[in-house]
Amino acid sequence: MKVLLNIALIAAVYLSGCSAPHDVIESSRQRSDNTLEKVSSFNLRGVSGAGTDNTYITIERLQFSENADRYLLQLELWNVDTREFQHLVFVSNTKGDSNPARYNPDDVLGKSYQRQLAGFLSDDRLFVYGDMVGDSSQENGSLPSDGRLRIFSLEESESARAYSGRFGGTLSNDRFLLGDSAIEWKTGKIHEIPSIPTRRGTLTDDDWFYFGERQGQIHRFHIPDQSLESWPSDLLMPLPKPSADNNYIVAVGAEGNCSVWEVTAQDPIGNCTPAERPINPDRHLAMHPEENVFAIASATRVFLYDLAPFKLITEFDLSSEVHHVGITQSNRLVITTLSDVQIWDVSSQKLIAQQEYNPSKTQTGSTGWGYAFQHISKNGHFVAVKETDPDGNPTIGIYKIP
Repeated sequence: MKVLLNIALIAAVYLSGCSAPHDVIESSRQRSDNTLEKVSSFNLRGVSGAGTDNTYITIERLQFSENADRYLLQLELWNVDTREFQHLVFVSNTKGDSNPARYNPDDVLGKSYQRQLAGFLSDDRLFVYGDMVGDSSQENGSLPSDGRLRIFSLEESESARAYSGRFGGTLSNDRFLLGDSAIEWKTGKIHEIPSIPTRRGTLTDDDWFYFGERQGQIHRFHIPDQSLESWPSDLLMPLPKPSADNNYIVAVGAEGNCSVWEVTAQDPIGNCTPAERPINPDRHLAMHPEENVFAIASATRVFLYDLAPFKLITEFDLSSEVHHVGITQSNRLVITTLSDVQIWDVSSQKLIAQQEYNPSKTQTGSTGWGYAFQHISKNGHFVAVKETDPDGNPTIGIYKIP
């Protein structure tokens, strides 16, 4: 029996890819009386007009403005009876605006622009981008390369701009859209880029695009000078993310495994193998925005790692399955489970606050974002979750991060 216990202990600490000891924190022993302040909410059931159960709503995007005074919600509505899609964009403020601004991209772009993306260009300026979807009347069934961009001021509309290049689906920091070309939104400059075999990736403020190929190859592409660097891996469909100083790359695969590289070396400096495959690997990896620290979640556990040198610092043992993890500039580790939102201090590993909530599971809720999600403002002041209000309606709740 003693031998079996020793084997179990070794297996528990081997999750980091090494047998070095680390702190294990049981959240049940660190309960906090502090709750999160709810500053705003957005009821999803009312956006379709009729508000009946025959309308499916998919949350396509949620984004906070740079200063986090406002947030944008992009929705796609599908009416079961009419079998028609409708695209809507709502802009509200984090102080609880009871009358959010509403935009209909179909009215601006035309319904032929079926694939769309909306977001903030600045704190008070918005964009809607769309591209066409090919039809049977076109030769060889090829998709058109026509894209259209419309820019809004929150006070008045501005003229539309048109761009060539197919929709790539990846947008970060709202300066580039990656597809067959990269568009610099604020200047209108277009950078031609080589074909990239993915729509998933990470774009940094200094114009590096990190992405992975299905069989495991990791790449980073520098848009201005068209340079490409690569690293081999054994990960399946990896999603790479850079450290704050761009000196390290952390990639998580579809099976939940992760590897870490220095950008100057081909061989990984470490690996981590969580116990269970996550539902959404890209939502289970969080990089610290300023320090060489990252967190990865698996099942009911979150592992906090240091990159310099590579080591497992702390393991958080939660009482419920983890669905999202994030790290803020203010050194907060934000964990969303199926039952609550928890705020931990990264340095002290102390539980700062927690908020119980009921995640939305109705068909009127998002089909694309799962039952639970979190989205953190870039300044780290707010977190958004999809929940059910006291009347049973699916709602986006905006909470202040202490």
